[in-house]
Amino acid sequence: MSAEQKSLHQLPDDVLVLVMQHLAVNDLFACRLVCQRLATLALHPEVWRHRRLDDKTCVCAVLSLAPCLDKVVYSKKAHTTAFATTRCAVRHLTLHIKKGTECALACLAVRNQEALGRLRNVELEVWYSSEDVAPLDGADALLRTLVERSSALESLDLLNGLPEPYAMRPVLHGPLRSSLRYFRCSLSERSENFVNTVLAGHAATLQEVHLGHEYCEESTFELLVGMSELRGLTCKLFPGMQALASCEMMRDVSVCMDNEYTPETVVQGAAEFFRLAGQLRTVYIEFQYVDGEEEDLEDLMKALASSGESLVHQLSIVSLPDAPTLLRALPRLPALRVLGMLNSPLIDPMDDGRMDELLLGITPATAPSLRRLELSTFDLTGCLHEWLHRDAVGQVLTANPSLHVHVWGTHGCRRWVACEACAMGCHREVTANYNDNGRRIGFFSHGPGTCMHPEDHDVTSGKWTWVHIRCNSG
Repeated sequence: MSAEQKSLHQLPDDVLVLVMQHLAVNDLFACRLVCQRLATLALHPEVWRHRRLDDKTCVCAVLSLAPCLDKVVYSKKAHTTAFATTRCAVRHLTLHIKKGTECALACLAVRNQEALGRLRNVELEVWYSSEDVAPLDGADALLRTLVERSSALESLDLLNGLPEPYAMRPVLHGPLRSSLRYFRCSLSERSENFVNTVLAGHAATLQEVHLGHEYCEESTFELLVGMSELRGLTCKLFPGMQALASCEMMRDVSVCMDNEYTPETVVQGAAEFFRLAGQLRTVYIEFQYVDGEEEDLEDLMKALASSGESLVHQLSIVSLPDAPTLLRALPRLPALRVLGMLNSPLIDPMDDGRMDELLLGITPATAPSLRRLELSTFDLTGCLHEWLHRDAVGQVLTANPSLHVHVWGTHGCRRWVACEACAMGCHREVTANYNDNGRRIGFFSHGPGTCMHPEDHDVTSGKWTWVHIRCNSG
């Protein structure tokens, strides 16, 4: 017996299991052919507990041998029948449904995992085509299963909401006990019954509820009032929103003003909620209409800034209707660290100066804690490089050396003849890859390596390019 073989046999099982956790799946299968000891350890739960499998490869072999997995993706790409009979207990199950005929097998997969007892998170992504003429029985069974057998689930996430044919019949019976902490499903007339059943059945434990910004119904929002554990909510403004102040654990709220005129009573109810909910940390407000929105922003900002010693550290506004109103509120938000202006006319040559006005109004006196300014735009004609050379950009970075400006949704110069800024040949990081819509740019003026808030540079989502702007302090 070689020295290498002796050392392998001398290693305790827990050490070998620790090493095998880092092996690829194919290598684990190969270990089963080496010796009986490795064959046994290759099926140890700790070897598989952390593993996640997508639908790009056949998962049948894994589902037939592995005792457990952290996550697996169910889709037509995989051999779906294996999901109905496997003894592999999964913690996170993602369902990709593209046709109504796939719902029946997906339902069996959920029921099987629920019976195995480890399932905690279900993510459902549904597509629907007008050519899909499958009967609704399978879809109804899937929805009923997600509700009635959700007594152990902690998260239920319907990414795309429910296409109309998937929510035709009422879901009558809720779970045996409350367990969900996270629930997301876009509220619509068709999904209302399903959503209400979930909310009612899990009211005692829900911490995050995301209902989208498109629809509101009194019966649904009555279920939210008084949820003792509710911390985060996404919804459309609704009548009587001030009653949500009873949710004392609420920290994060995202609301939308309708694309039609929002009644004054609804706006005042939302303002009263902001006034009473002094514990809020993150606020997101989206405007979708024109008439009266400046007055509505004024009401909401006054209320938010008058809720005692404001604790809001992140404020995002989509389609800012009025810069002066926001600037007047900033000094009364002393904890604000992140300010987001989304869908703004950032680099539009026809911009009316609203964004410049906002930039010039941000100073250590008006926003003493601000560390990050997030900007996104829908503009397709302007040039980000040209915007970068605006006086207001240099002035806000000079006045706020700790500030980081994050920009996305922008492009480089699209003109036949390069603009004056691009013709200078500077800031190559900004001008490159102007067709890359996923690219994000970050600007800062402090010395590289001297940032007091490195977390503002440590952004993992998207493709980030960082540009150091040298500003004149005098």
